[in-house]
Amino acid sequence: MTTNAIDSGGVEAPRYKLVRCEGTFAAVPKSSLGQTPGPDGYRLENIKPGIFWISAGGYDAMFIVTGQGVIVADAPPALRDALLPAIASVTTEPVTHVIYSHTHFDHIGAADIFPRNAIRIAHRSTADKLREYGDARRPVPTVTFDDEYVLELGTTRLELRYHGNIHQPGNIFIYEPNRKVLMLVDVVFPGWVPFRHLAVANDVHEYLHAHDTLLSYDFDVIVCGHLTRYGTRADVEAQREYVYQLRAVSRKALASVRIEDIAARTGTENVWALMDGYLEEAIKEATNEMLSTPTSDGRLWTERLGGADVWTPHHAFSMIQALRIENPD
Repeated sequence: MTTNAIDSGGVEAPRYKLVRCEGTFAAVPKSSLGQTPGPDGYRLENIKPGIFWISAGGYDAMFIVTGQGVIVADAPPALRDALLPAIASVTTEPVTHVIYSHTHFDHIGAADIFPRNAIRIAHRSTADKLREYGDARRPVPTVTFDDEYVLELGTTRLELRYHGNIHQPGNIFIYEPNRKVLMLVDVVFPGWVPFRHLAVANDVHEYLHAHDTLLSYDFDVIVCGHLTRYGTRADVEAQREYVYQLRAVSRKALASVRIEDIAARTGTENVWALMDGYLEEAIKEATNEMLSTPTSDGRLWTERLGGADVWTPHHAFSMIQALRIENPD
């Protein structure tokens, strides 16, 4: 909603402000909601032959029973007490390989639960960071790679690839081509808009391009690391539409908002007040257009993706700033 705020010149200026009161948010689309964890605190689904998705209701991971050992991809602390029992519920095979999607503690902070002799695989930059952190809960990987690594074990072929700084350096694509399962963490959020500030992407433009890279893969199931369900190709297509539309309306806002008009309100002595007013006006224009324009299927974003009303202003800021500073083609 919009409210009036007093700027540094004592004049009322329009601001976009989120109201954090119960009942003021748009209803979450039913398609955004997964199923809640079971009585053991987790939900386990056999998404493809030998491939299992496990969720604690906000964090998820994947493991594969290969016939010659279990490969686990990520170990969120939210699943610390669930991962080993879940694996034991479907196989007696030991965990032989652990793959780290990237360094973030919320996704691999329980990696110490696995056997010490398990082979841990990650991108080189992930290994370098973990070595620097010295966190025993995130043991340093024993196998690293720069561009790609293929793990073949039993019935499974996993293709690990690095496609650039799409979330943080070292965040990798984990792909099982025979069963068309893809895992990429902290980029796509099935049924929801991305996490705040375009998933805290290090590079907004690389983050956008990651959606095209994802869709170049032949997959029908994607494990994304967050929220209450795994995703589909349609989920990636929906988020791609959202972020590219956001780029278009952000460019339009930057072209229409004149800093001279903001300066007429704020003056130019307080540069931060001037820039704040300029960015807020651009954010407001981009957000209002995003939330009022029907999407390709005729629905509004608030009807299609959960949290669109909550975090679109934050996404608009990140996009506007990236366009304003870097201005890519």
